[in-house]
Amino acid sequence: MRKILILLLCSSLLTGMLHCSNSSGGNGTTYQVAMTSIHTDWPIVREASGQWEIVGEGMFENTGTETVVISTIALKVFNATGDVLADRSYGLNKFNDMIMIVLRSPNGNYTQLSTSTSELKPTDLAFCHVAALAGNSSLPTRAQVTVTFTNGRSETAEVQLYAFDPGQQTIWPARFTGGDWVAVNTAEAYHHWKGIYLINGVIGNSERFALDILQIDAQYKLSNPDNSLTKEEYYSWGEDILSAGTGTVVNVRTNLIDQEIGTYDLNEPAGNFVVIQHGPALFSLYGHMMQSSATVSIGDPVAAGQVIGRIGNSGYSTAPHIHFQYMDNMDMMIGKGLPALFWGARVNRLPDATLQPVVGQLPDIRSQGYLLTAGTYTLNGSMPLEYDIVTAP
Repeated sequence: MRKILILLLCSSLLTGMLHCSNSSGGNGTTYQVAMTSIHTDWPIVREASGQWEIVGEGMFENTGTETVVISTIALKVFNATGDVLADRSYGLNKFNDMIMIVLRSPNGNYTQLSTSTSELKPTDLAFCHVAALAGNSSLPTRAQVTVTFTNGRSETAEVQLYAFDPGQQTIWPARFTGGDWVAVNTAEAYHHWKGIYLINGVIGNSERFALDILQIDAQYKLSNPDNSLTKEEYYSWGEDILSAGTGTVVNVRTNLIDQEIGTYDLNEPAGNFVVIQHGPALFSLYGHMMQSSATVSIGDPVAAGQVIGRIGNSGYSTAPHIHFQYMDNMDMMIGKGLPALFWGARVNRLPDATLQPVVGQLPDIRSQGYLLTAGTYTLNGSMPLEYDIVTAP
């Protein structure tokens, strides 16, 4: 599985900046950092076992004349009465996963710096990805993202939380007749979040809740033979892609070639794809489809479970799979990512002792004291976590 943990799609725009503060440093310099949230509110949903999943981003800009060094990033989650439901702190060992610093040049261009960078120089921007799970007995309503610097100062952004409802019971977008599926690069992981970027000063993040869907065998292998260099030997190759819900096709691309294993096309991140509108502000995207496999055209009505194409390896993809995401706009470049909820399937959450030999380092969310227990859970308006095995109902 590690071989296909790839950054896939770049997307979206953003709205809403939230909280600003500044103060003075010593020696005649000015310490001034503007801290904001990427959106003024974040949609939240339950993961398969029932806990609330909170996922979002913060943005901070050094608007002063003093270089500051990031020490920690923290996320706190509260309910309506102010009780703390989750409290996570990310130190330097996690910065490679969830901190991205962008250098802004005088001419307005942006360059992403090394992931090991923790210095925020004047005019630099930084983005952080934060995620937490909260107990299912109390609804999370508010979150705080706080950045602390080595000079002891900190800045905080406040964000409101709301329970997301897609308006219909959306389903897993692949058949179970050929085998089980594994969900990777899910919302609490950073792989798709790294697709956040700037276009003309506007931030894109339609991949916040994206996931990659791959078919596996009973030994959790993706192909036969294992690690095959032939795309046709992957279990996912050529499998049907199903519409996750009822809607209307609003965008289709189908003319790109399928890449050989280990190669990819950076210029076409989504590859061949279909976009379906399910409501006024709910769109699903199915990426990396097989060339010329789309069975629908723009304007076609579709039903939940209808075949819309086949799994391929087009675009920014190194092995056959589906890149799936919900967003609030049909244009991937201006859409806000929305939670990928599913009904009518099951999640088999493997024990850590089983999962670790397969994937190596365990997903971060499992090591934070959330008491994620192995077992089988029903997806009824919930979503899988990283490396969950999704099976037939």
